[in-house]
Amino acid sequence: MIKYLITIQLAIFAFSINAQVADEYNALLNGLVTDYSEKVKANEEVSFYSHNTKETKRVKTDAQGKFKILLSKGDTYSVKLLSFDQDIVFSDIEVPNQPGLIEFEYQIKYQLPQTYILENVYFDTGKASLKESSFPSLNNLVKVLKQNKNLVIEIGGHTDDVGSYDSNMILSKNRAESVKKYLITKGVVANQIQTNGYGSSQPIDSNETEEGRQKNRRTQVTVLKQ
Repeated sequence: MIKYLITIQLAIFAFSINAQVADEYNALLNGLVTDYSEKVKANEEVSFYSHNTKETKRVKTDAQGKFKILLSKGDTYSVKLLSFDQDIVFSDIEVPNQPGLIEFEYQIKYQLPQTYILENVYFDTGKASLKESSFPSLNNLVKVLKQNKNLVIEIGGHTDDVGSYDSNMILSKNRAESVKKYLITKGVVANQIQTNGYGSSQPIDSNETEEGRQKNRRTQVTVLKQ
């Protein structure tokens, strides 16, 4: 399981009564998203899920990694950030229910993993053709690549050791190419994606069991540039 490096700082830093800035029902959140070297993360999508209304508010960071959003007082929000094939889930925010303008400073620090296994990406047996069940996972990757135009990744294809070494190298390369072609058809820029086929040369588990072979048959993302 990939562990993300995450820091959240949350503090009430101002109280005032100013009807022109906010009404009695809303608190203003001033957000910042960076990595651990303090490099700002532009065009990141952050979502806030309301526990009261069951609705989700979404906001994107600007060129300085900042965003602003109004949240209902007295509500609790679950916070998520879009990543590769799933959302990163952060700690809940409890918004105080107090009169006047409430402002929050909210900082998220996170680092994308350098290597990530794309879950739920499947191919027809012995072929490079993608199964339709792979599309939801790949569509999330499409969103990440579109939002992060400077992000360059390698799609690496891996197989188990069933079959010859050469045939597995070819199959793994073709599968990586199939993933790239799908991403491009969804609008991803081609130069954001490199591909490689590793065949059975980099197992992550034993090939002596079906469970191990299944883990070794994988599609892996490696971040080359952020």
